[in-house]
Amino acid sequence: MMKKKGIAVALALGMMVPALHPSQAATKEVKIESISFSGSRVPTTVEEMSKPFTTASVVVEYTDGKTKKFPLTYKQLFKTTDTFKMSNGETFSAGTPTNFYGDPITDKSVDGKPVHYVSDAPDANSLLRPMKDGSLYLVSHYEYDSLDNAGNPAWRRVPASMTLTELHQNMKTGELKVSTVDKIDFSTVNGLWVPCNGSLTPWNTHLGSEEYEPDARSFEFDTPDKLSESTAHLKDFAKLYFEDEKKANPYPTY
Repeated sequence: MMKKKGIAVALALGMMVPALHPSQAATKEVKIESISFSGSRVPTTVEEMSKPFTTASVVVEYTDGKTKKFPLTYKQLFKTTDTFKMSNGETFSAGTPTNFYGDPITDKSVDGKPVHYVSDAPDANSLLRPMKDGSLYLVSHYEYDSLDNAGNPAWRRVPASMTLTELHQNMKTGELKVSTVDKIDFSTVNGLWVPCNGSLTPWNTHLGSEEYEPDARSFEFDTPDKLSESTAHLKDFAKLYFEDEKKANPYPTY
């Protein structure tokens, strides 16, 4: 599904839940008996469907029989266009893909106006449970860039990327804030191709997927003067990622 370029899209949405403590109850003897979640209804209006939406809540029951409902809300951590200083010392947008050498990839589709590509299609997020040092980490997919600066389709032509974000959580309010954002290096597997769905595994690790892989059959039978769309995309990918279209290859080489 293509996403309109330029839309400010939230990469990760932290649900705010006020910290609960027995001392907040009416008396010191009253304690929390149970905590349950009340699910959200499905959005029904265009306005509700066009933005992050939830009517979910946390329901807390106390030992004195009273209950209290805490509405959940979406909180934006950062957008694909927000800039961060990466581990290589360069500062660029979170959604900007990097090449084999770790440098941000430049869009040169408009003469004299080079800009970095920036994904407008963030996809999967996995919030990794606290590490031994107490840190939280978020793995995010940037599936593709819909259009280049000249308005040409960029899907599958431009290498994709992922980020690893370190988060700090306020233990009183539950609020998450960004500490650092860095690009994940895929040079050892020759780049990343259209990363789509992902999930958190039972082992507290991220499981991500790629889709719309290049057609190896057409690559074998294409001729220099007649390239299939799949091979043309692959060559553009190789030119941007390796700075050499001759390295285009639909087969794993690692």
